[in-house]
Amino acid sequence: MFAAVKGACDGGLNVPHKTKRFAGYTTGKGEVQKDKRGRVIETEKSADNFDAKVLRGRIFGNHVTNYMNKLKKDDPAAFKRQFSVWDKTLTENKVKTCEELYKKVHSAIIANPERVKKPGNKTPKRNTVSGGFARVYSDSKGRKWLRHFRMNAQERKDRVAKKFAEAM
Repeated sequence: MFAAVKGACDGGLNVPHKTKRFAGYTTGKGEVQKDKRGRVIETEKSADNFDAKVLRGRIFGNHVTNYMNKLKKDDPAAFKRQFSVWDKTLTENKVKTCEELYKKVHSAIIANPERVKKPGNKTPKRNTVSGGFARVYSDSKGRKWLRHFRMNAQERKDRVAKKFAEAM
């Protein structure tokens, strides 16, 4: 979320925010000096600091790459279970880190920003099997589901009158 806010601000959008919320911000430590009786005479506080390099590393996923490398060395089975798709993606794109992958993807998007819809990716069609206030729908894949709809007062009265007429 913070990477999105940072990108939006860098892109020129006016998003109200404070750098205190970003990764890389450290608050200054306060030093307290006391006199002989234990009373505070003077407090000195070091300045707050924001390190943009830490935020940049978070945005580009350097912390994920570090964790992947540590897990690959310590527990290969856990690495395979948790990051097998990432490892496959990195090798397919011939990169070693998440940062390189992000940069490669970003440059590809800038080179061709048009989104091409894949063929064959069709949404299933919805058909009404039975109408009324409890409608049954089905789709092209054969799935069925039920939806109830509210009746107003007049529709309820008409329904009750119809049931009485059928009973007589």
